[in-house]
Amino acid sequence: MRTTKNTLFIVIFGLFIGSTTVMAEEKSATSVINNAYNYIDKLQNYAFDAIVIDKSKNDGNVVGQYKHTINIKVARPNRLRVDIKGDLKNSINYLNNGTYTIVDYESNYYGELKTPKNINQALDFIFDKYGIRSPLATLIYTDMSKRARFTRSKYFGKEIVSGVECDYIAFKNSSKEIHIWVATGDKPIVKYYTEFNEFYQINTTIFWNENPQISNSNFIFTAPTDAVKISIESAN
Repeated sequence: MRTTKNTLFIVIFGLFIGSTTVMAEEKSATSVINNAYNYIDKLQNYAFDAIVIDKSKNDGNVVGQYKHTINIKVARPNRLRVDIKGDLKNSINYLNNGTYTIVDYESNYYGELKTPKNINQALDFIFDKYGIRSPLATLIYTDMSKRARFTRSKYFGKEIVSGVECDYIAFKNSSKEIHIWVATGDKPIVKYYTEFNEFYQINTTIFWNENPQISNSNFIFTAPTDAVKISIESAN
Protein backbone atom coordinates (compact mmCIF):
# COMPACT_ATOMS: atom_id res chain seq x y z
CA MET A 1 0.00 0.00 0.00
CA ARG A 2 1.43 3.33 -1.06
CA THR A 3 1.13 6.74 0.57
CA THR A 4 0.36 9.88 -1.43
CA LYS A 5 0.61 13.41 0.00
CA ASN A 6 -2.40 15.67 -0.27
CA THR A 7 -0.55 18.13 -2.50
CA LEU A 8 0.89 15.55 -4.88
CA PHE A 9 -0.89 15.54 -8.21
CA ILE A 10 1.92 14.65 -10.59
CA VAL A 11 0.50 12.87 -13.62
CA ILE A 12 2.68 10.68 -15.81
CA PHE A 13 1.45 10.45 -19.38
CA GLY A 14 1.37 6.95 -20.75
CA LEU A 15 0.55 5.53 -17.34
CA PHE A 16 -1.85 3.03 -18.85
CA ILE A 17 0.88 1.67 -21.08
CA GLY A 18 3.89 1.85 -18.81
CA SER A 19 2.51 0.79 -15.44
CA THR A 20 3.25 -2.63 -14.01
CA THR A 21 1.32 -2.07 -10.77
CA VAL A 22 -0.04 -5.34 -9.38
CA MET A 23 -3.64 -5.15 -8.18
CA ALA A 24 -3.97 -5.84 -4.48
CA GLU A 25 -7.37 -7.51 -4.89
CA GLU A 26 -9.95 -8.33 -7.52
CA LYS A 27 -11.47 -4.97 -8.25
CA SER A 28 -12.08 -2.97 -11.38
CA ALA A 29 -12.03 0.77 -11.93
CA THR A 30 -15.61 0.58 -13.17
CA SER A 31 -16.87 -1.20 -10.06
CA VAL A 32 -15.11 1.31 -7.78
CA ILE A 33 -16.49 4.41 -9.50
CA ASN A 34 -19.99 2.92 -9.87
CA ASN A 35 -19.98 2.16 -6.16
CA ALA A 36 -19.10 5.82 -5.49
CA TYR A 37 -21.81 7.07 -7.85
CA ASN A 38 -24.40 4.75 -6.31
CA TYR A 39 -23.51 6.08 -2.86
CA ILE A 40 -23.89 9.69 -4.02
CA ASP A 41 -27.16 8.82 -5.78
CA LYS A 42 -28.71 7.89 -2.43
CA LEU A 43 -27.81 11.16 -0.74
CA GLN A 44 -30.65 13.68 -0.49
CA ASN A 45 -29.09 16.74 1.15
CA TYR A 46 -25.32 17.05 0.96
CA ALA A 47 -22.53 19.59 0.56
CA PHE A 48 -18.85 19.68 -0.28
CA ASP A 49 -16.05 22.11 -1.02
CA ALA A 50 -13.48 21.71 -3.75
CA ILE A 51 -10.17 23.35 -4.57
CA VAL A 52 -9.64 23.29 -8.31
CA ILE A 53 -6.32 24.11 -9.98
CA ASP A 54 -6.61 24.49 -13.74
CA LYS A 55 -3.41 24.46 -15.79
CA SER A 56 -3.23 25.23 -19.49
CA LYS A 57 -0.35 23.70 -21.44
CA ASN A 58 1.54 24.23 -24.67
CA ASP A 59 4.05 21.67 -25.93
CA GLY A 60 4.05 20.04 -22.52
CA ASN A 61 4.80 23.27 -20.67
CA VAL A 62 2.41 24.99 -18.25
CA VAL A 63 1.56 28.42 -19.69
CA GLY A 64 -1.23 29.40 -17.31
CA GLN A 65 -2.53 28.36 -13.92
CA TYR A 66 -5.75 29.36 -12.17
CA LYS A 67 -7.15 28.39 -8.77
CA HIS A 68 -10.77 28.40 -7.65
CA THR A 69 -12.63 27.35 -4.53
CA ILE A 70 -16.05 25.86 -5.17
CA ASN A 71 -18.80 25.18 -2.64
CA ILE A 72 -21.73 23.01 -3.66
CA LYS A 73 -24.99 22.41 -1.83
CA VAL A 74 -27.51 19.87 -3.10
CA ALA A 75 -31.09 19.37 -1.90
CA ARG A 76 -32.69 16.76 -4.12
CA PRO A 77 -34.68 16.60 -6.22
CA ASN A 78 -34.86 20.25 -7.30
CA ARG A 79 -32.44 22.57 -5.50
CA LEU A 80 -28.77 23.25 -6.17
CA ARG A 81 -26.32 26.00 -5.31
CA VAL A 82 -22.79 26.42 -6.67
CA ASP A 83 -20.50 29.15 -5.26
CA ILE A 84 -17.27 29.82 -7.18
CA LYS A 85 -14.49 32.17 -6.10
CA GLY A 86 -10.97 32.46 -7.45
CA ASP A 87 -8.62 33.87 -10.04
CA LEU A 88 -11.11 34.11 -12.92
CA LYS A 89 -14.57 33.75 -11.40
CA ASN A 90 -16.61 35.12 -8.52
CA SER A 91 -20.12 33.84 -9.04
CA ILE A 92 -23.06 31.89 -7.66
CA ASN A 93 -25.41 29.62 -9.60
CA TYR A 94 -28.79 28.71 -8.11
CA LEU A 95 -31.35 26.13 -9.15
CA ASN A 96 -34.57 26.53 -7.20
CA ASN A 97 -37.53 24.44 -8.29
CA GLY A 98 -37.24 25.21 -12.01
CA THR A 99 -35.55 28.63 -11.92
CA TYR A 100 -31.84 28.73 -12.72
CA THR A 101 -30.05 31.96 -11.74
CA ILE A 102 -26.49 32.97 -12.58
CA VAL A 103 -24.88 35.80 -10.61
CA ASP A 104 -21.51 37.25 -11.69
CA TYR A 105 -20.09 39.46 -8.95
CA GLU A 106 -17.13 40.62 -11.04
CA SER A 107 -19.41 42.17 -13.65
CA ASN A 108 -22.31 42.78 -11.24
CA TYR A 109 -24.91 41.17 -13.46
CA TYR A 110 -27.31 38.29 -13.18
CA GLY A 111 -29.57 36.28 -15.45
CA GLU A 112 -32.43 33.86 -14.93
CA LEU A 113 -33.69 30.88 -16.91
CA LYS A 114 -36.74 28.68 -16.64
CA THR A 115 -35.64 25.06 -16.56
CA PRO A 116 -37.00 21.65 -15.66
CA LYS A 117 -37.34 21.29 -11.88
CA ASN A 118 -35.33 18.10 -11.52
CA ILE A 119 -31.58 18.69 -11.06
CA ASN A 120 -30.51 16.15 -13.71
CA GLN A 121 -32.90 17.52 -16.29
CA ALA A 122 -32.07 21.13 -15.45
CA LEU A 123 -28.32 20.56 -15.88
CA ASP A 124 -28.91 18.83 -19.21
CA PHE A 125 -31.17 21.67 -20.32
CA ILE A 126 -28.77 24.52 -19.55
CA PHE A 127 -25.90 22.68 -21.22
CA ASP A 128 -27.78 21.56 -24.35
CA LYS A 129 -29.59 24.84 -24.95
CA TYR A 130 -27.23 27.45 -23.50
CA GLY A 131 -23.83 25.75 -23.35
CA ILE A 132 -23.60 26.33 -19.59
CA ARG A 133 -21.75 23.67 -17.62
CA SER A 134 -21.99 23.21 -13.88
CA PRO A 135 -18.65 22.61 -12.15
CA LEU A 136 -18.26 19.14 -10.61
CA ALA A 137 -21.48 17.98 -12.24
CA THR A 138 -20.30 14.36 -12.01
CA LEU A 139 -20.84 14.61 -8.25
CA ILE A 140 -24.29 16.16 -8.66
CA TYR A 141 -26.06 13.94 -11.21
CA THR A 142 -27.89 10.87 -9.90
CA ASP A 143 -27.17 8.73 -12.97
CA MET A 144 -23.48 9.25 -13.68
CA SER A 145 -22.85 5.50 -13.88
CA LYS A 146 -24.93 5.54 -17.09
CA ARG A 147 -23.35 8.71 -18.48
CA ALA A 148 -19.61 8.04 -18.20
CA ARG A 149 -18.07 6.81 -21.45
CA PHE A 150 -14.44 5.66 -21.57
CA THR A 151 -12.60 3.20 -23.75
CA ARG A 152 -10.03 2.07 -21.17
CA SER A 153 -9.89 1.80 -17.41
CA LYS A 154 -7.53 0.51 -14.75
CA TYR A 155 -7.47 -0.25 -11.04
CA PHE A 156 -4.06 0.51 -9.49
CA GLY A 157 -4.68 -0.67 -5.91
CA LYS A 158 -4.96 1.20 -2.63
CA GLU A 159 -3.20 4.37 -1.56
CA ILE A 160 -3.28 6.40 1.65
CA VAL A 161 -4.11 10.01 0.82
CA SER A 162 -3.98 12.47 3.74
CA GLY A 163 -4.66 9.64 6.17
CA VAL A 164 -7.57 8.20 4.18
CA GLU A 165 -7.37 4.82 2.45
CA CYS A 166 -8.46 5.19 -1.16
CA ASP A 167 -8.90 3.02 -4.24
CA TYR A 168 -6.82 4.52 -7.05
CA ILE A 169 -8.45 4.19 -10.47
CA ALA A 170 -8.10 5.73 -13.91
CA PHE A 171 -10.09 6.08 -17.12
CA LYS A 172 -9.14 7.11 -20.64
CA ASN A 173 -10.81 7.93 -23.94
CA SER A 174 -9.69 9.63 -27.13
CA SER A 175 -9.84 13.15 -25.65
CA LYS A 176 -8.65 12.86 -22.04
CA GLU A 177 -7.45 10.77 -19.12
CA ILE A 178 -8.88 10.92 -15.59
CA HIS A 179 -7.29 9.59 -12.38
CA ILE A 180 -9.54 9.29 -9.32
CA TRP A 181 -9.02 8.45 -5.65
CA VAL A 182 -12.14 7.05 -3.93
CA ALA A 183 -12.33 6.44 -0.18
CA THR A 184 -12.73 2.79 0.77
CA GLY A 185 -15.26 1.59 3.34
CA ASP A 186 -18.96 2.29 3.70
CA LYS A 187 -18.67 5.87 2.43
CA PRO A 188 -17.01 5.58 -1.00
CA ILE A 189 -16.73 9.30 -1.69
CA VAL A 190 -14.47 10.80 -4.34
CA LYS A 191 -11.58 12.51 -2.56
CA TYR A 192 -9.31 13.64 -5.40
CA TYR A 193 -9.12 13.51 -9.14
CA THR A 194 -7.01 14.87 -11.92
CA GLU A 195 -8.12 15.23 -15.55
CA PHE A 196 -5.72 15.98 -18.36
CA ASN A 197 -4.73 15.84 -21.99
CA GLU A 198 -2.00 17.58 -23.97
CA PHE A 199 -3.67 20.99 -23.62
CA TYR A 200 -4.76 21.16 -19.99
CA GLN A 201 -4.63 19.56 -16.55
CA ILE A 202 -7.24 20.04 -13.83
CA ASN A 203 -6.47 18.92 -10.28
CA THR A 204 -9.41 18.78 -7.85
CA THR A 205 -9.31 18.22 -4.09
CA ILE A 206 -12.70 17.56 -2.48
CA PHE A 207 -13.73 18.11 1.14
CA TRP A 208 -17.07 16.54 2.05
CA ASN A 209 -19.25 18.09 4.74
CA GLU A 210 -20.35 15.25 7.01
CA ASN A 211 -23.10 17.29 8.70
CA PRO A 212 -24.25 19.98 6.27
CA GLN A 213 -26.62 22.65 7.49
CA ILE A 214 -28.82 23.12 4.44
CA SER A 215 -32.06 25.08 4.40
CA ASN A 216 -34.40 26.38 1.70
CA SER A 217 -32.96 29.87 2.25
CA ASN A 218 -29.65 28.68 0.76
CA PHE A 219 -31.32 28.46 -2.64
CA ILE A 220 -33.24 31.74 -2.64
CA PHE A 221 -31.68 34.39 -4.88
CA THR A 222 -31.54 38.03 -3.84
CA ALA A 223 -30.15 40.43 -6.43
CA PRO A 224 -26.97 42.26 -5.32
CA THR A 225 -27.16 46.01 -4.88
CA ASP A 226 -27.13 47.80 -8.25
CA ALA A 227 -26.80 44.49 -10.10
CA VAL A 228 -28.00 44.53 -13.69
CA LYS A 229 -30.30 41.82 -15.00
CA ILE A 230 -29.33 40.53 -18.44
CA SER A 231 -30.89 38.06 -20.84
CA ILE A 232 -29.14 34.75 -21.49
CA GLU A 233 -29.06 33.89 -25.16
CA SER A 234 -29.48 30.37 -26.43
CA ALA A 235 -26.34 28.76 -27.85
CA ASN A 236 -28.36 27.01 -30.57
